[in-house]
Amino acid sequence: MKELYRKVEQHLKKLNFEGIWPTFRPYPFALYDQETVQLQDRQISWDSRFRGNTAIKFEGRMLAIWNVDEETLRLNTKRLASLIVHEMFHAFQFEYGEKRFRNEIDAIHYAYEADNLSAKYEENRLLADLLDDFKQLDWLRLAALRAYRRKHFPQAVAYETYVETCEGMATYAEWSALKMLDRDLYDQRIAEIQASLKNPASLFPIRIVNNNSGAALLVVAESQGEALWHVIGEEESMLDTLLLPKANGDSPQKNDDIKRLLQEFKDNNKKLVQDTLKTTKTVKDGPFNIIGFDPLNTVKADDYIFFRHFVLLKKGEETVVVDNPSVAKTNPDGTLKDIRQ
Repeated sequence: MKELYRKVEQHLKKLNFEGIWPTFRPYPFALYDQETVQLQDRQISWDSRFRGNTAIKFEGRMLAIWNVDEETLRLNTKRLASLIVHEMFHAFQFEYGEKRFRNEIDAIHYAYEADNLSAKYEENRLLADLLDDFKQLDWLRLAALRAYRRKHFPQAVAYETYVETCEGMATYAEWSALKMLDRDLYDQRIAEIQASLKNPASLFPIRIVNNNSGAALLVVAESQGEALWHVIGEEESMLDTLLLPKANGDSPQKNDDIKRLLQEFKDNNKKLVQDTLKTTKTVKDGPFNIIGFDPLNTVKADDYIFFRHFVLLKKGEETVVVDNPSVAKTNPDGTLKDIRQ
């Protein structure tokens, strides 16, 4: 772990952080596994503050953290360094009071509907092409599709644009760092992103693809000389509002692949919940408010929510930490009736 830390640290020292975003600077970082946390000057034992890949407040200052699992160990260390920059950008956002963060609970109730996702998919395909070859008509078509969805699916677009902005900017910082470290790796990464944007399966679940569509918006706008940079903590508009041209709404093309994948997604989620309910029992009664969970590994089916990894709950003054897979029944007001394991 210490050797990996030093390699990443060496790559980070080569970066021009101000060239990524004005006033952005390197933040302390930590690599950790299930037993050990490697800091710059020491190792400590793992504790529950270290969950996922993110930025946390640690010993009075922001700290970017990364979970070193088997997938991480297979990464090129320059790529890992760029991912650490992603989390450092979140530290930067937290420190400067980013106003555009939203509650991830909206991801659970996202509008998985054919018209919405058909339009989103067409947006993504346009972005993928625009990364290679900017065409004004495609840029306007993208804006028109977004206007259509904003009118007909306002809650879905509100959630997406939060992710595109807050996560997309961090992903843009990640890509910019990789471009500084190794242009070939950067080009390879962009090709992977384009393939993902053109794959309708990437919409299920919706969370991850918006990181990439947000960063792609920034890259495309930058290629056309648009002013990207703004003051973190002061700007309240989302990226699409800042970067896309004004346009009237235009409906999407019908897409049979989206309909098929959507039905498979809903069927799989329902089966997962039903199978879990067969092997679990209520361990604690609510009502609970959700205060933390992994949005990439949480699904909803009917009145139940399945948490694959963990969920943090609040009941009055009590905080409940539920590790390992669990399922909860929802109340009409959005709280959880109980938690089952």
